[in-house]
Amino acid sequence: METDFDPAKLFKGTLDLIGPKKLSGVEVDCVYAENNFMIHCDQLQLQQVLINMIINAIYAMERNEAGKKLGFYLISAAQVPDDLFVIPAGLNVRGKAKGDFCCIVVKDNGSGMDQETQAKIFEPFFTTKPQGEGSGMGLSMAYGIVTNCGGWIAVESSPGKGSTFRLFLPDIKKPKQNS
Repeated sequence: METDFDPAKLFKGTLDLIGPKKLSGVEVDCVYAENNFMIHCDQLQLQQVLINMIINAIYAMERNEAGKKLGFYLISAAQVPDDLFVIPAGLNVRGKAKGDFCCIVVKDNGSGMDQETQAKIFEPFFTTKPQGEGSGMGLSMAYGIVTNCGGWIAVESSPGKGSTFRLFLPDIKKPKQNS
């Protein structure tokens, strides 16, 4: 059910749901501030998106000998460099300016992806995992949920350098009126 809520409320709960066993050996840098943003979407679906992305990041870091590092941030899209704030062509988003969006970032120092892989990651049934370990539906589902909320997902990655996923969601928080 779609509702208006502060996305910061999902951060601690999402990490708690993933649990300490999955996060064992992972250095987590989690930065968010409550009451900065308000979004309109299905809270449970968005939490599923975040869980999926974090589990994908943990999987991508499995063989990282240098230490596993996960970044999980909630920022204003105004903080995103201009060349990384690109609204996909043909996408009907709510808002057009960087200030109209909040950005949830999931960043890892895992295996990374080449351009060919990145071009397919949102396709249903595409997976980089061995047979039986992934359905290939996680990122496809995530993309559908985020676009239904009026936003999009951007990915930045290269082999051996990790991946950064940015979820851009419309910030519907109204500025307070001075009396």
